[in-house]
Amino acid sequence: LRYPRDVKCDAFGNLYVLDFGNNRLVMKCSGSSDLALKAVIDENLFYPYSMALDSQSNIYVFDGSTSRVLKYNRLP
Repeated sequence: LRYPRDVKCDAFGNLYVLDFGNNRLVMKCSGSSDLALKAVIDENLFYPYSMALDSQSNIYVFDGSTSRVLKYNRLP
């Protein structure tokens, strides 16, 4: 991670970290014994600033350099 910016946990216990310095979103699955975070979104992000999850675990990312909100459907 390089300058982690925001951390969220969904209803399933998955952990999401917005990695500002690497322009990506990483995830730690709740049922996984692997301690590593895996990159789940690393395209189209340029200085992601914050994120939110809705009730279906869809992810909304505010992209600071482009001033837009990007929606990503629930990740598997």
